Amino acid sequence: MFYQEVFKSVAESAPPLHVRQRDRQPKGKVVKRYRHADVKTPLAALNELCGKGLARLKEGVTLAALQAIAQTQTDLAAAQEMQRAKAELFRLFNAPRGQPTKLV
Repeated sequence: MFYQEVFKSVAESAPPLHVRQRDRQPKGKVVKRYRHADVKTPLAALNELCGKGLARLKEGVTLAALQAIAQTQTDLAAAQEMQRAKAELFRLFNAPRGQPTKLV
């Protein structure tokens, strides 16, 4: 529940992914390379996979809606919101017994 309420918008504006490419050398060895050109955000990677037909979204979820959510906050604002939410959650873990615990 905590993840769905707090981290949902953070997940859409997550840091870039380094997509791995596998190259096979003439002797048969597979070399994994992380090229700068293949660095993408999770949303861009999902968009590419959906365009190729390799991924499907749940019913009622569209790429346009995900892009709109991702553009509501900057990366810094999303990270700061996540840190505040985590601090509040950990405050509840450390609360004395018998004291009401509720997320603010």
